[in-house]
This record gives sequence, structure tokens and C-alpha cells, in this order.
Amino acid sequence: MSKQIRSLAGFAIAFVSAAGATKDNQTLDKFGEQITHFYQNPTKQEYDELQNGADAYAAAMEKLGNKSDVSTAALLAKISEKHNWDITGKSKVADMAREIRSGHGQLAKYVEDDRLVDPGKLDIWWSSFFATGETKYLAKILNRAEPLQRGKHITTEQMVTYAASWSFKSNCRQHKAVAAFAKKCLDSNAFPSKKDFLKECITAPKRTGHYR
Repeated sequence: MSKQIRSLAGFAIAFVSAAGATKDNQTLDKFGEQITHFYQNPTKQEYDELQNGADAYAAAMEKLGNKSDVSTAALLAKISEKHNWDITGKSKVADMAREIRSGHGQLAKYVEDDRLVDPGKLDIWWSSFFATGETKYLAKILNRAEPLQRGKHITTEQMVTYAASWSFKSNCRQHKAVAAFAKKCLDSNAFPSKKDFLKECITAPKRTGHYR
């Protein structure tokens, strides 16, 4: 998988990349870890810590230009919606989260309209899963996943499908909930055309940390 494709749909990778642009690498990396595991034990205290982190790293994420700030805003908005917790941050990320939560404006439309799918939308779906643990977001990603065909020119549409495939397989290695969803889909034949891909995801060696 090329570095270009990997960078397009790696929600946790955004924070690994951002860490290279800040002196506080370990803290920012920890923020990325908190985000990707929030759904496992959602608490108000953890949510507030994420809000503080989003405020602290808003400028760094915006500077990257990879929409990691938008993905983080979507995460905060989805947590707020699910648990009815206020969005209290003061950064641009918090402002975007409030817009998404309101359901009004172009950003809210982009997040919610599944007809508008680009590589950034994959990160929105991943952040929405990490926020809520709801497998409907995994189904959206899996539906887009297609293996990389070497030697062929990569179009924008193909970049979405390849990135979806790579990120889904990578997260199967690191999140039991994603692997369990993949196994359930395989056992129930919910995605007939994805059977071989799901088998590959389920048997992939398990890893820890951010997906890479």
C-alpha cells in the first residue's frame, strides 16, 4: 500500500503525522490513542479530556491539511449526540463540532450526506465509530473496500476504495470489535462479494497501537 493512499484514510495516522510537527510528540500520540479507543469505555471525564486535547492540538491538525481537525470535530459531535454531553471547547475544532452537532451548514451536510464520499469521509466514518462503537459506520467502510490492483493508474474513486480496504484490514488487526464485525459479516454472508477480503482481514496478524 502506497504512502499516499495510507495517508488518506488513517484517522490515527493524522496524529502520528502531527506529532512530527510539534515538540510534544508523546502527548499528541497519546491523544490519538485516546480517540481510537474512546468507544470501549466512554465516560464524561474521558470526553472532556478529548475536548481539551482538541483545543490544544487544533492548530497543529489544521496545519497538516489532511482534515484531521474535521475528523476530530466529527468525533466530538458524535459523542455529544450519543451521550447528550455539551461541547465546551473553545478552538476551531470545537466550533466545527458544534456546527456538525447542530445539523446545519455545509460541514454538517458533508459529514451526514453519504452521497459525498471522498477519502476524508472515510476518516469521518472511522471517527464516528470510535466515538460511538456503532457498527453501521464499519458497514459503510466495508461496502467501499476493494483490494489494490498493482500496476494500474489510481483514480480518485479508486483511492477511496483502496484506502477503505487498507484501513478496515488494519483496524481488524488492532480492534477486537472491528474483527468481530468482520467475522459476523462473513458468517452471515452479509457482504457476498467481500468474502475473500473478510477472510483475509480475520486471519491477519494482530497488532497493537495506531494502524499503519
